[in-house]
Amino acid sequence: MKTTFFLSLWLCLWLSMTGHARTAATTGDDDKPQMRLLFLGNSFSLDASHMLPQQLEDAGVNTRQYTIDCVMYAGATLEYWCQHIREDRPIKYRFHMGGKLATGDSCRTVRELLGEPWDVVIIQQASRMSDKEETYEPHMDSLCQVIRTLCPQARIAWLLTWSVAPYFTHGPVDRAGWEKIADIARTHCPADGIDVVIPAGTALQTARQTALNDGRYLTRDGIHLVLGTGRYIAAMCVFETVCRPVFGTSCLDLPPSQRMKDVDSKYGDDRLPITDDNYPLCKACVAQALADPYRLPVPNDTDSTGPHIFIDSKPARLPYISLDGRRSNRPPKGGFIYMGKKYVSR
Repeated sequence: MKTTFFLSLWLCLWLSMTGHARTAATTGDDDKPQMRLLFLGNSFSLDASHMLPQQLEDAGVNTRQYTIDCVMYAGATLEYWCQHIREDRPIKYRFHMGGKLATGDSCRTVRELLGEPWDVVIIQQASRMSDKEETYEPHMDSLCQVIRTLCPQARIAWLLTWSVAPYFTHGPVDRAGWEKIADIARTHCPADGIDVVIPAGTALQTARQTALNDGRYLTRDGIHLVLGTGRYIAAMCVFETVCRPVFGTSCLDLPPSQRMKDVDSKYGDDRLPITDDNYPLCKACVAQALADPYRLPVPNDTDSTGPHIFIDSKPARLPYISLDGRRSNRPPKGGFIYMGKKYVSR
């Protein structure tokens, strides 16, 4: 009898102590800023968010202060997500990029997921449609309205994406393609009440004018961002527009840590490494894009951010080998071999 009594007393005491410990663990960072970030897009969303957790770590943000999720489908357009939500389809691909704040792990559909307390939802148009203005509406406005209805506390951010490499024959190609993407964003983001524009495409197009461009145009396949500096520049743009207002720290003041430099290091030559030498160029390209998301710098251009030292550097053109074995200083049409890897135009 006494044994049972003392066991019950011990169990109650243990439960109260562990319950208190769990409460302390979950509320210990309540006095610090927090952010729940959701990407709703495609493979470009993965590129833009890939290095963001490490960027937050470098900025001293604890993992209990944020969470980043990416719901994507390859090539998904604005119209795709509108239909997906309207028909209440199940989520096919949801990637947890980092952070430990709870966000409805059991949610089966995007409609359910948008019922969670997200602070920012980032949307975009698919690359192949991003220079075609007629593909944006009414889907862009409809998607924004759905997000506001289901997740009224969230800000909506627009990922201004990048163009494809100049050896492609269709899609938003190089500078001309970027100009169309930027012009569409300049018109439709204010019209649809978008709160934030993330100028990743502008920063990357600027970087293509610099020594950062080793001939791959900051891509790994002509479309998706090169591992290393390409993804790093995109993450810096997301951080400055979405994370900096919450956490009060600028990543432009933070040289890359060794952990940041080591992200994707296992891929060797397939990446363009982040170094202490090229960090200033990455930073300058991002700063320029933040200053004006819809404009590229010109030689000797200056504004409030100071001189753009990167403009004097021209892209380094490394040798390409065409598919029939001929060497070239420019990417041959149809495809080429670069650093031992075959690239075929679509």
